Amino acid sequence: MKKFLIKTGLFITSVAVLFAAAYVFTGSHIEELENDFMAAMIDKHQRADEIGSPKIIIAGGSNVAFNIDSRRIEEEMNLPVVNLGLSVGLGMNFIVNEIIDVAEEGDIIIFSITFFENIDGVYSLKRHTAQHFPKAKTYYNFNLSEEFTIHSRRLRDNIIAIVYMMMGRSTPPNKSDDIFESESIYTRSGFNEYGDFTGHYGLPQVEELGQRITFEYSEWKGIEELNRLNREVKGKGAKLYYVYPAYPIADFERNREVLTRFDEDMRRDLTFPILGDFQGSLYPETLFFDTAYHLQREGVIDRTEYFIGLIEQTVSSSAVKER
Repeated sequence: MKKFLIKTGLFITSVAVLFAAAYVFTGSHIEELENDFMAAMIDKHQRADEIGSPKIIIAGGSNVAFNIDSRRIEEEMNLPVVNLGLSVGLGMNFIVNEIIDVAEEGDIIIFSITFFENIDGVYSLKRHTAQHFPKAKTYYNFNLSEEFTIHSRRLRDNIIAIVYMMMGRSTPPNKSDDIFESESIYTRSGFNEYGDFTGHYGLPQVEELGQRITFEYSEWKGIEELNRLNREVKGKGAKLYYVYPAYPIADFERNREVLTRFDEDMRRDLTFPILGDFQGSLYPETLFFDTAYHLQREGVIDRTEYFIGLIEQTVSSSAVKER
């Protein structure tokens, strides 16, 4: 009986130590990935703080991160520019809250995002981003159920890794929640000082573009989020404008009916101006890099000149050149 109790006690102690070790390692790996794509939010906010106001804020998802030459806009408009675009996976609500936080009096905000984008985003990506940039915790709501799921999955993976290590065996392939693999071009170092992603410049187009979706029409709740953004930044003395995302001509033709209804909804319900139209944001498929929203360098040049023209037409010369 005594031996049984001793063995039981040792077993329980071993299990407790195993779980404790796994818990210590749970969630710690993300912060160590300094070159992680989402860590670029640190640099974008640092630039926004440094350049002050008035400034031009380019905002949205990776579609604006990939598609703009902010330095060219800054030189032409004589206003400092920061590109806040990172990932639509963060969701409209998160992105809107981030812009509200950054916007100041006198700022010009150009917002552009992929069609029918999700409002809530991916919780694990938002949490992942906040581990790099803690202030981002204020851009989304804490979800206990999601937190439990994330910690349980990581705890399981770490326990398996520790067991394999104790057995002297190599760790099995890990289905990590890290959003961007280290071998990918999607890295923090792929961004320039303005917040533009340039890591794909000079690379050939991938064999098959991603996000080539055939849409079904629905009323986009993102309009409500955009109008909330307008109310908030207007109260701070900033001006907000919307521009449709860069998109392949062929994909627009395939979705023409749905996107025409989308445009009607936007022009009827948005409480701030839309600059330009669909035609100005359509490009040949050959100018895209890896998705239907990410342009190659040649496309970035054209897109940037288009943005400059829209800003010049909308903002009075005296306001822009004052700085």
